[in-house]
Amino acid sequence: MGAYSPCTAGRNPEYHAPVRRKLQVVFAAFAAALLPHASARPGPASAEREAPAATLPPVELHAPPSVPRPRVLEVSPRGERVPLDAPLTVRFDAPVPLAERASLLALTPRTEGELRFLDDQSLVLSPKRWRPGKAQRVRVNLGDDSIEWSFRTRVPMPSVITPGEGARLVLTFDDGPNDRRQADRLLDRLKDLEVRALFFPSGRWTATRKDWVERARSEGHRVCNHTKNHVNLTAPWMTVERITEEIRDGASDGECKLFRPPLMGFDTRVERIANALGYELFLWDIDSRDWEGGPSEDVAATVLGAARPDAVVLFHIHADSTFQILPHVVEQLRKAGYVLSWDLRDAPNAHVGPGARAGARAEWGALADRPSDTESESAEAGGLGPP
Repeated sequence: MGAYSPCTAGRNPEYHAPVRRKLQVVFAAFAAALLPHASARPGPASAEREAPAATLPPVELHAPPSVPRPRVLEVSPRGERVPLDAPLTVRFDAPVPLAERASLLALTPRTEGELRFLDDQSLVLSPKRWRPGKAQRVRVNLGDDSIEWSFRTRVPMPSVITPGEGARLVLTFDDGPNDRRQADRLLDRLKDLEVRALFFPSGRWTATRKDWVERARSEGHRVCNHTKNHVNLTAPWMTVERITEEIRDGASDGECKLFRPPLMGFDTRVERIANALGYELFLWDIDSRDWEGGPSEDVAATVLGAARPDAVVLFHIHADSTFQILPHVVEQLRKAGYVLSWDLRDAPNAHVGPGARAGARAEWGALADRPSDTESESAEAGGLGPP
């Protein structure tokens, strides 16, 4: 072999062979370092393992079918004057899961009864008895689809009214309407019915209606004290001075010395101050509940069902339901033997005086104080009573 010459090297293939082999070895090592598996040739065992993966069919994933959430389709009862034994029913558009049925229904106030499912989509509650004349709230708990509604039960009309036997039944009217004409209409109606009543408006209302007070007095009624501003005298901020001012500036016709605390808010301090100002505490026996705004039929049924000799009935001057039912109530009470007047002289058979008979009222001249039968009910409900 001759010496290296650039002229003859490119024409001599034997000269380049060693160089090519060296370059091939370098490139192979470089490729093996970067791609360790690129030059690997699978053996028979490896081929057997990989072949099935290449021939498996694609896997299709299916989500489990979703269960539809039940929704309320229909509920009953609704509205006013619902019968006291009316069943509560709820219909759903899908089955209700067993795990949710125990906490499905919430009632306010709570009511006892038999709860059952007629089928997977129909719930029925058979109550022992709804509370007469009360609003009943119902909630169906279905997560985001929960619903609420309410209804009011009727007050059953008594089949027989307790006989009056010539005793009084005293009608009283509290507060004062914004519309003066409503107070005038009430006096017109009582005059037509020949009823002598007691009024307990606020002192602020009568301050600009002196003529109305004088008319009421001249037609045989009495206008008595219901504080100046119709406030709860037992509120924490009521001082002795403020209580004294409220009672001192209450309404009066100059003759009536009866005091009726708003909201039935009184205690020993309130009674002591009222007595020092010359007033006697005077509540009621029968709450007509006309202040709730319920149906007039229920107001009438409440009064007639609770009537008894020498009882005092609470109405309100501003209640439309009372104005509507007065003729019917007065007629029924007179048929049962009651005298509708505050004045003892109108009811010679009235049972007054200590020991006259069980449950008789004590005499205070024309009337006397006796704890209200609704006081315990109001306390149980967490309130102080009607306005």
